[in-house]
Amino acid sequence: MAQKKIAELNLEALANHQEIQAAGQEPRNTTEILQHPNTSVLECLDSVGQKLLFLTRETDAGELASSRNCQTIKCLSNKEVLEQARVEIPLFPFSIVQFSFKAFSPILTEEMNKRMRIKWTEISTVYAGPFSKNCNLRALKRLFKSFGPVQSMTFVLETRQPHLCIQYEVLEAAQLAIESLDGILVDGTCIKVQRPVTELTLDCETLVNELEGDSENQGSIYLFGVSETFKEQLLQEPRLFLGLEAVILPKDLKNGKQKKYCFLKFKSFGSAQRALNILTGKDWKLKGRHALTPRHLHAWLRGLPPESRRPAGLRVVPPPFEQEALQTLKLDHPKIAAWRWGRKIGKLYNSLCPGTLCLILLPGTKSTHGSLSGLGLMGIKEEEESTISGL
Repeated sequence: MAQKKIAELNLEALANHQEIQAAGQEPRNTTEILQHPNTSVLECLDSVGQKLLFLTRETDAGELASSRNCQTIKCLSNKEVLEQARVEIPLFPFSIVQFSFKAFSPILTEEMNKRMRIKWTEISTVYAGPFSKNCNLRALKRLFKSFGPVQSMTFVLETRQPHLCIQYEVLEAAQLAIESLDGILVDGTCIKVQRPVTELTLDCETLVNELEGDSENQGSIYLFGVSETFKEQLLQEPRLFLGLEAVILPKDLKNGKQKKYCFLKFKSFGSAQRALNILTGKDWKLKGRHALTPRHLHAWLRGLPPESRRPAGLRVVPPPFEQEALQTLKLDHPKIAAWRWGRKIGKLYNSLCPGTLCLILLPGTKSTHGSLSGLGLMGIKEEEESTISGL
């Protein structure tokens, strides 16, 4: 029932707003709209003569199914829930669709979580070269550090000519290095700057494009080379940064000092682009690009255990039982089942009417191996949209 309660709280303000509009009144201010914080979304819908749709398996109906303000459809299987959802969702203002899956084993859950963290490390890592054997190493380090904070930088000497492996702290820095340096001449040699090619980075180009187009990031920019007085400088020139909503200045958790990069959040993509052009111009001498990572992700990444920060180039090998299941395409394997249902839910999302607000809640896990937070996905269906933005 926790997921349903979260859904009620998230949709509460929107439902209150719709209630006022349905009565032919214009909201006078935000405070007036939210003056009844204890009113549930079910009660708001009932006040305008509408109900919430709840689609679930018969064995998982729970308390919500007995509510008089809720139209409940009980199904015998997940497949039937999905089929009913495609038919019924367009007929209701709000819908909760509940699927029931066999829980992942704690070992597999831990392995999948570790892989997600390792993947982020790998797509934030670049290889650069070849360089001449007598290259200026200090100048090269200075060049690659000019795009963002570096976790590690090592020489790769197994190749005929030396290469560099640079692991950045943030994805934006790695992407900026690739876009700026790939194909340039260094000491008369054309260098290649690229990510490591592993099973976890094969789709990184698609991932980067999706992140860049995500509504969470479209009004945000990443900058590197900022000073401790950068925020004060912005406040002194407000006309240059119209639409600026927030300045995110990360600090080092060990010493509390401000880091040399920041994120600026604007009201629109146009305002962000204009500021980016100014800040990366000759007067400010900063480097930056449009943001790729939402703010909450950085807090999550700071909690990475040391073992997940592995050197780039090492291959992630699934546990033996998982290798066997994947090789034989055993359809009841949890990862394969999740992948198949992910595609089906994606098709359901794409079949919805434009303008539909979607909220997907995935519960967290607790076990002797540790606790993992749940995941919320929210998006407003648009004409050409095919993905849901991560919260």
